[in-house]
Amino acid sequence: MSTTTATATLPQATPPSIPIVAIGKTRATALQLSSIFAAKSTPYYLAAVLDMTESPKEYRFSDQNLGAVLWTLNPRLRAVVCGTAIGEDLLMGIERVWNEYAKDILRKEREGAEGKQGGVVAVSATSSTA
Repeated sequence: MSTTTATATLPQATPPSIPIVAIGKTRATALQLSSIFAAKSTPYYLAAVLDMTESPKEYRFSDQNLGAVLWTLNPRLRAVVCGTAIGEDLLMGIERVWNEYAKDILRKEREGAEGKQGGVVAVSATSSTA
């Protein structure tokens, strides 16, 4: 008499995907984040890119265009990553727009959903993470 054992395969938990917007002087530089995130196996992915030189003028980075991206994309963006060519004066504007978005949109969505936070990060091309 043979015995057959049935095994059930449990579904694998899908790792969280965290959408971000990258801001860079050039589009190509901002897009390099995708390969960095993939190589490091992070949950981050580029949902939007704003640049300062390569896109048509009306679509380049501005506080207004950043606000439009933040308020309209879904799933909601959880972070803004800026390249090193972004000056302090621009970072202050980016931070102001992000804080308005976080206050108006993310806070409302976070109520009752712990752990979903975001922020503005300026990164160096030479920085590394362990």
